[in-house]
Amino acid sequence: MIEIERHIEILLLNNDCVIVPGLGGFVASHVSARFEKDENTFLPPFRTLCFNPKLDLNDSLLVQSYSECYDISYPDALSRINDEVEELKQQLQNNGSYELNDLGTLMLNSEGNIEFKPCEAGILTPALYSLSSFELKRLNEEAVEGETTESARNTESKQGNLVKTETFKEKGKTETVKEKKERTISIRLSVLRNAAAAVIAIIVFFTLSSPVGNSNYTIKTSSIDNGLISNLINPEENSKATDSNLNLRPKTETKTEIKEQPAVSNTPEQKAKTEAAVADKKTEDYYCVVLASQVTVKNAEAFAKKLKAKGFADAEVLKEEGKSAKVVFGKYSSQNAAYNSLNENSGSEYFTGAWVYHVK
Repeated sequence: MIEIERHIEILLLNNDCVIVPGLGGFVASHVSARFEKDENTFLPPFRTLCFNPKLDLNDSLLVQSYSECYDISYPDALSRINDEVEELKQQLQNNGSYELNDLGTLMLNSEGNIEFKPCEAGILTPALYSLSSFELKRLNEEAVEGETTESARNTESKQGNLVKTETFKEKGKTETVKEKKERTISIRLSVLRNAAAAVIAIIVFFTLSSPVGNSNYTIKTSSIDNGLISNLINPEENSKATDSNLNLRPKTETKTEIKEQPAVSNTPEQKAKTEAAVADKKTEDYYCVVLASQVTVKNAEAFAKKLKAKGFADAEVLKEEGKSAKVVFGKYSSQNAAYNSLNENSGSEYFTGAWVYHVK
């Protein structure tokens, strides 16, 4: 069984170079933070690996790790490393590639030389642990959006002002037309009133006149209604009087009855809906097993697709606000259930270095 990859990963925590005798040297390098234009995402810094097949001389670093881990002598540790290297080369010849968990993949090219493809997420580095990515728009994009919104507001205000001026003009035209009609009507009524008053005055003069020097004749008063004359002479005062008489009538108050809405009864269907809503809220708080982190969304989706093809149907991409994308497995209600799933799948190469994560 090849266990070189685990020793290399542990030694790289405190060293920048680990040499495997007879195979080559793994050299760690620092990659600074970078910006992805397609996704407007800033990715944190990380450490990556490169492989140099010419660095195959023994520096005793890996041999000491084997002797301390398995409590064996230096020659036995060296012979064990040589056996694992031979087994690794044999698998490269048979399969064309060999994956070192959490480090990268060794491959044979057309010329028979060994090439190395590092892990995109980088190697484990305590100093850079828990650094996540974040999204941020560019200033020029925000300025363009602000200009578009301001221009839209200006156009709306201009259109509103034009509509208001047109409505004011139409109102002014209608008011002038009404005033002209009222004037013509008032002039015609005044002419009629004056003519009627003159006719009534002539009739009253002839009816009230009596013969001179004859005391036997009695004076007869006219039976003409004085109210009709007063209405014809002073129509405005009489209209005010009639209005005042009309206003003396008691006003009837209208009362609006407010109907009380019947209280909604808690039916079994409504209780089931509320319980389902509460259950949905509770399912948002769960535990899962993280298989990869600090990766872009594209790489996370590709890795999750690969896991589902391998038979891990519960693998999916976890996207959280303000955090980098993660490839997780399963949803468990308790932390113990998540650890049990991790232990059950510990034999798989995809669960090497996995850890339990609490989603809130």
